[in-house]
Amino acid sequence: MRTRLATTGATALLAGVLALTAAGCGGSDDPKAVSTPAGQPSSDPGTPTTGAGSAEGDLPDPCKGWTEADVTTLTGLKIAPDADGARGGPEPYQPGDSQRACIWGVDGGHFLIGTQRTKADEFSGPGGDSEIVDGIGDQAYFIKSNNELHVRKDDLEIVVSFTKDESESGDVTLIPVQKTIATKILETAAA
Repeated sequence: MRTRLATTGATALLAGVLALTAAGCGGSDDPKAVSTPAGQPSSDPGTPTTGAGSAEGDLPDPCKGWTEADVTTLTGLKIAPDADGARGGPEPYQPGDSQRACIWGVDGGHFLIGTQRTKADEFSGPGGDSEIVDGIGDQAYFIKSNNELHVRKDDLEIVVSFTKDESESGDVTLIPVQKTIATKILETAAA
């Protein structure tokens, strides 16, 4: 059985990630996951990164090229370290894992971006809780209940879960920012 970042609701990974983010940034005991200095790309240079049509297991790094300044500029929210001082960045990843995630703790919201493999016939929103989003990837939809954008390009799915604490369910004003984030990941994956 294939695990997805989210389809009809939060899966174990997304639920765990968001719970950690809500607590002030998903900290991890893995120093690679939290030790990215400010102003530096947060990708793991030892992890293979390939284009959107690459083989299963070689997922593009959703953190590649992001800096704390980028996150703050796009979200309008400052980076907020958790109680252990972790500021965010890539979650632990091994080649062959089915998902990759990048989490930044932000003050007044949450910010998670992830990648996974999804075939066209597996990609669909959860019925009445989603709406089609045009102008990005091969297909895209927005899940209203958790303000989450899903974008598919070839067999790559990008999940952008960014909201502000005051965001109501179905806050479509978040979509332009989420599309900008997903576009940057698509451009990085294609490079």
